Amino acid sequence: ETIVLVFGTTGSLGSRITELKQKVIAENPRQYGLAVPHTTRARKSHEREGVEYHFISRAAFEADIQNGKFIEFGEYKENLYGTSLESIHKVLNQNKVCLVDVQPEAMKTLRTAEFKPFIIFVRPRICDGQRKYFGSSSSLSVGVTDDDLQEMRQSAEKMDECYGHWVDYVLVKEDPVSALEELQNVLERVQTEPQWVPVCWVRR
Repeated sequence: ETIVLVFGTTGSLGSRITELKQKVIAENPRQYGLAVPHTTRARKSHEREGVEYHFISRAAFEADIQNGKFIEFGEYKENLYGTSLESIHKVLNQNKVCLVDVQPEAMKTLRTAEFKPFIIFVRPRICDGQRKYFGSSSSLSVGVTDDDLQEMRQSAEKMDECYGHWVDYVLVKEDPVSALEELQNVLERVQTEPQWVPVCWVRR
């Protein structure tokens, strides 16, 4: 069973990466599933429990942290967010490829013989001195500012330096349509072609 870790640079690209993964699942829900994160924030009117998030109390979240249930967690605007091992196993138990949306630091926990992840780094193509747009067909198309570009560039360089040796594939994002097509092709190859893994993952 394969877990595919898909992560991008920090900044405004993050929500676009989430939408990219959701499109993959929407087109083939029997084959792919997303590890649903937990949060302590209030549920919005359009959200459904167990779909966008698992909504739990802060006390329950903090208890789960103490019990080691999260592979990663953090706080944003006084609300806690995290991804649990249980949410990953739930997808795998359905015989689906699990798309996990995590920060790079969580790879230390997931990069094991138990999960055998295939790691994809999604990064934007950034041209020096040029403001880049990401297409015009969806919410992915919102233009990014020069400050966004600088933040993306610095974040991508940091990720390359710190985690590049763990990355199996780098997807350079040109626009939503081509990025989705390339991601789907990569995911298909992961399931049909042999992959290199550390020898310790296959030793008995």
